Amino acid sequence: MSMRGIGPDDGFTLLEMLVVLALLCVFAVTLAGSLRFGVIAEGHVSGRAAGADAVWRAERFLRDRLSDAQPVWIRDERKGHVDFAGDANRMEFLAPTAQSLGGIGFSRYQLAVDTGNAHARLLARVLTAHPGDMELADIGSVVLLADALSIRFAYYGKQPKDGHTVWQPSWNERSDMPQLVSIRAEDPAGEKGTVIDVIVRPRIDIDVDCELDVQTASCRGH
Repeated sequence: MSMRGIGPDDGFTLLEMLVVLALLCVFAVTLAGSLRFGVIAEGHVSGRAAGADAVWRAERFLRDRLSDAQPVWIRDERKGHVDFAGDANRMEFLAPTAQSLGGIGFSRYQLAVDTGNAHARLLARVLTAHPGDMELADIGSVVLLADALSIRFAYYGKQPKDGHTVWQPSWNERSDMPQLVSIRAEDPAGEKGTVIDVIVRPRIDIDVDCELDVQTASCRGH
């Protein structure tokens, strides 16, 4: 029996080995790039989810508090006005204390737009009083929205002079509550158009010339 030796064509040549190594390097680089892209994409998705959650919480806070705004009557040297004030970048009103703060009595809610940084922020400050206390206690401030190109408030109701019902940039020392309150925040990246676009109707509304009966939240007379 004779044995056949290994010929020169058996095995891999140096060129074939180099080609295989080059292909392996390409696959490794491609795999590393895919993993890096996946990590970055996951981070973006997580960031967008956190941002969407923050916007949802801000919208819920604004809807809940503004819809419960109370037209408590303040008497002054003139006829008087309801305890509601606002312009394009600030708002102040009374509403029932949130359950998270005890849920007893009324609290004063102050909304303000901070434009000190590159982007606008929406801040909320809450002042409340415990039963038996005469003075309001400052609960503190919270950032409702941290990143917006601009934030604007607007108020829909009758104009004092002609009685026409239109959107207005301010609402101060009026004898009625605005029929609608708008809060609009623009997206700084310009991708989503608006971050927040909320229109809230206060549950209690009275006529411009009506004197409010606080006990019944109805018109006492003109």
